[in-house]
Amino acid sequence: MELVVWSRHPGPRPGRPSLASQRRAIPLRGASSLLRPRLAYTAHPLTLGFVSSLQSVTPKQTGALYFRLEVLAEPLGNFVRHLDADRFDDSLAAPLACALRKLPNLSSLDLGWRVAHDHVPGEENAELSDERAALQSSMRYALGKATSLKLETSDDSSLLKTIACVDGARLRKLHWVEPEWPPKLDDELRRAMGSLVGLVELEVSALYKENYTHARRCPPFSTVRSVVLSNTRLDYRQNLELAHYLAPSATRLAIFDARTTPADSDGTEPLPSPLMPALKSLIVEAWAYLPIFHHFDLPALEHFKLSLRKSCTKFPLDIVEVPFKAAPLRTFTLAFRANPHLKASRALVRLFQDAYVRLIIEQGPMSLARLKSRTVESMDTKAMVVIDRRKHGTIVNTLDWARRRADWLYDVGDGPGLHELAHATARLHERFLMERS
Repeated sequence: MELVVWSRHPGPRPGRPSLASQRRAIPLRGASSLLRPRLAYTAHPLTLGFVSSLQSVTPKQTGALYFRLEVLAEPLGNFVRHLDADRFDDSLAAPLACALRKLPNLSSLDLGWRVAHDHVPGEENAELSDERAALQSSMRYALGKATSLKLETSDDSSLLKTIACVDGARLRKLHWVEPEWPPKLDDELRRAMGSLVGLVELEVSALYKENYTHARRCPPFSTVRSVVLSNTRLDYRQNLELAHYLAPSATRLAIFDARTTPADSDGTEPLPSPLMPALKSLIVEAWAYLPIFHHFDLPALEHFKLSLRKSCTKFPLDIVEVPFKAAPLRTFTLAFRANPHLKASRALVRLFQDAYVRLIIEQGPMSLARLKSRTVESMDTKAMVVIDRRKHGTIVNTLDWARRRADWLYDVGDGPGLHELAHATARLHERFLMERS
């Protein structure tokens, strides 16, 4: 299929009319190589009915004809909301610099450590090439409009110059990957972090243990209400303490991939009191229920969700007292995987009823690996079916992508995208409901 367009490339070629007034036939595939439309059809070539579903672009895709020649006309860039620059090559500096100026509604950025270190503007450098200087200027422009930022920093200087470029009143969500804090914060960095007055969501992931002590000295984000700590290499006690110092006014906290065993240091230091005084909702991902939950004093906690990572062969909760007994707990949600369906004991149900706490059970099907092992064990050797590892990997990777895609669509407020993803997974959802019944 070809798309007839008007090119805006300046200047005529020798012996030929100006491209500004010459119609050119450009393959649609080349003109839209930056796009990942969720709809597999197009209307009339000039109506481009699929563009309303465009959301994300990568630096590699900015080398497409749209950004080089503007072949699809300027309004196409209005639909892009997210830039994924987790991976970057210097050869993409020029097209990316051009693209960032043509995406007026860009609001979400994912910056890898190389982009944050080399291509976010800091101190003036007269030795910069024209391409890098253009990219730094465009990056400052894009950061100034961002409402959501994922940032992988390799040092505190990258953090400082990136925060200096954002609009502190506009930025709502910050995802900090491998954060590094200096042993002593200087006044400039302290002021920059204090300028994020509009920040309400904070996520910290891949925190190295040696940075934990310095992280507790970080100026608190007083406006943050939701915190996510993922793969911090800390135990649950330290995660709670870190969240307390980073966002003392947070009302929601989620902890994923925490250590199940206490760390070898800082274990005897008393926790702050009161600990996270405004926290109302706590979500924890763990391999099993931990008695340590009985010892945390969270004075405002109302909702606690425990999501177990392992598959269960028997009901995974056997306790004699409700956790967080000093808190005004209203709901306890237990999520796990098991086949067949497991039920809580009457004693456990009565325990929560007597404490006026609602026990919610979210039980899903057993993991594919666990089902495979159980199936193979129960089969006769002669009747054993060969299990395709490639198919297993494809299923797992696809489901993981769908989960991350759903989270991102929700974060950016893409209702049509969520509706389409729900339609694509409808048969899986039906199977899920059948397993639960």
